[in-house]
Amino acid sequence: TTFTASHTVTQADVDAGSYANAATVSGKPPVGPPVTDGDTVTVSAVQNASVSLVKDASPATYGVAGDVISYSFTITNTGNVTLYNVTITDLLVPVTGGPIASLAPGAMDSTTFTAEYTVTEADLALDSIVNVATVHANNLVGPPVTATDDALVARDIGGCTCTGIDWTDPAAIIVAILAFLGLLVGLLFAGTGGRLGKG
Repeated sequence: TTFTASHTVTQADVDAGSYANAATVSGKPPVGPPVTDGDTVTVSAVQNASVSLVKDASPATYGVAGDVISYSFTITNTGNVTLYNVTITDLLVPVTGGPIASLAPGAMDSTTFTAEYTVTEADLALDSIVNVATVHANNLVGPPVTATDDALVARDIGGCTCTGIDWTDPAAIIVAILAFLGLLVGLLFAGTGGRLGKG
């Protein structure tokens, strides 16, 4: 009970995975040289390395080849250890920016990484453009961590946004057919100069 000591844990201690403290005791007996002894205690850190990614696209729809879709990426360190060498890969587009040298626990970055995609003729045959991005990050002790997110940009046909149809859902099928018929009638009406059904 005579001797006590304390240490306030730092972020560096958590990042390292443990904290070691060495102590030495010494004493002088009545006869003979001084005596010493020492011991080291290591306290392990409870580490939780994790990261999140939110990917956004603008605009939300596309209509013609040549339209440019811009992507932004928001990365958050959702764990309790510092992340290092943070990068992003994307299956559809090259990502510019980065890497982020370090990202502290709780820190967020939404400006380092960007990407753009130019709509092609082939995309006009699709209901939407969907692509997936992955963030990669290292930490000092544990394995790398990753997170993924996707962004969907729907094809816009004459004011009708196509985001895919669930062909197993009868109600969705009916709604799709009615929307298509309404679009068809509108096109026919426009093509006849508003004289649809007149001789």
